Amino acid sequence: MLSIGIVSENIFFRAAIKRILMPRIFHKDHVIAYYDDLPLAMGRNCHDILIVDDAVKSMLRFSMAMTLLSAIHGVKVFLTTEEKRRLLFRSVSRDVVVLDKKISIPGMSKEFSFLVDKVTQHSALNGDVEGGTVRNTKNRLTESEVETLHLLSFGYTVTQVSRILDKSVKTVSTQKCSALRKMGLKNRVHNLLEISSGFSEVI
Repeated sequence: MLSIGIVSENIFFRAAIKRILMPRIFHKDHVIAYYDDLPLAMGRNCHDILIVDDAVKSMLRFSMAMTLLSAIHGVKVFLTTEEKRRLLFRSVSRDVVVLDKKISIPGMSKEFSFLVDKVTQHSALNGDVEGGTVRNTKNRLTESEVETLHLLSFGYTVTQVSRILDKSVKTVSTQKCSALRKMGLKNRVHNLLEISSGFSEVI
């Protein structure tokens, strides 16, 4: 069963997304839930796909947490944005895609259909999500990597993080490199800063 969460305060946005998805994935084997705010969708029972309206007030505050949610739980996150289409998060096993809200409904439907097909095909190859647990854990971040990446993304240096976490500089540096590699990002400062803001340029 595929579980989908739609986060938006706009009932028309919800209705539009539901109409777009219905021909492809809205049937008895799929569940769609609606939320007004992002934190409400970040509970223990994670969705396989999370569609977020960038007009949600808490978007900026929880952009980092949402990125980590994808890394830890393998959740597929689709965003709509007023800006040029960009890639929020990228890894070997997961894709988080930002869609431009200004494109037409037929165009958006085509984009969603392509992405949903991609998700479905990938699930068949790598195992579905059951009981909130991802079977394919090869590229998932560890709790230590998440903790390290979270602090580094706020501008702390490797040395400062090592003191905060009471770990050696070498350990923190290794965890940083490992986390970025799993996320498909190069070991550069601007990548950490972009993760904290929730956006990374398309590769």
